[in-house]
Amino acid sequence: MNNPLYMEVEIMFFRGMLSAAHVLAMDSKNLLDVIDSIRVRCPEVEVFLAKRGTRQPGPATSASASVESTRNVPSLGPIL
Repeated sequence: MNNPLYMEVEIMFFRGMLSAAHVLAMDSKNLLDVIDSIRVRCPEVEVFLAKRGTRQPGPATSASASVESTRNVPSLGPIL
């Protein structure tokens, strides 16, 4: 469709979806950062999870490993 009003609505829709995706990505990263910081500060969490068989203790328990794991995540850069 070449209707200018339709195109404007479509552009606004895609901007909104892109903005929502960015918010979701940032919230997810913040949640993972909180989980990593809890694992670093409270090593008994790793022990508890290892006993349950849901997680094997490994290099993610050190602060340097969690910083290193976030460096490999590609940046989204400015969205809008």
